[in-house]
Amino acid sequence: MCPCPCIRFGELLLDPSGQLLGDLRYACEVEFWREGARLLEREDAAERLAAPNAGLQVWGSLRVVAESVKDGRVTEYAATAFVDALLDTGIRYPFPRGGFITWAKHNSLF
Repeated sequence: MCPCPCIRFGELLLDPSGQLLGDLRYACEVEFWREGARLLEREDAAERLAAPNAGLQVWGSLRVVAESVKDGRVTEYAATAFVDALLDTGIRYPFPRGGFITWAKHNSLF
């Protein structure tokens, strides 16, 4: 495991009767790296191409954050802070710091 700073996202999954189906052990951890950010930009190209053949849907990091805001799991403020932290690692997105919400609305992600 990387000693990098990380954020863990998870949610409790319940069936219609309220029975717990999945807990926070089933989550996604996002690590913040500085070195190698450019190499990771399209590292997942093969997986993205193979996913539809396996019946999987692929979402990029910005879509995951936007869906979390849309579903009310994360505030716009927290999403902006998270995306700004990603920008601080050197990752390239099509907007500046503080621009995620405007960009997401412009692209009909909410």
